[in-house]
Amino acid sequence: MVRNPMELRIGRLHGLFVEHLLRDPGLREALPHPFVLVALDPSDPELMAYALEAAKRSAGEGPMVYALFQGEELRLIAPEGPILPARAA
Repeated sequence: MVRNPMELRIGRLHGLFVEHLLRDPGLREALPHPFVLVALDPSDPELMAYALEAAKRSAGEGPMVYALFQGEELRLIAPEGPILPARAA
């Protein structure tokens, strides 16, 4: 099965997010459960537009948590406000 290239790019960001979760147990506790992850890369406007559109389709499945990837750093914004995980190793 051939996957949409955009879904593969989003999948890569989701994988990076999971790596952060595995390294920072406190991060898991800070997140709402369940939640909808919206992975964003500001250096890729096409991917950001796709991710935001996909998030609209997921509305109602849980609160949106925005994961902004900037190089090696991840910034998370949950409905309660920013969550500041440790910088990637």
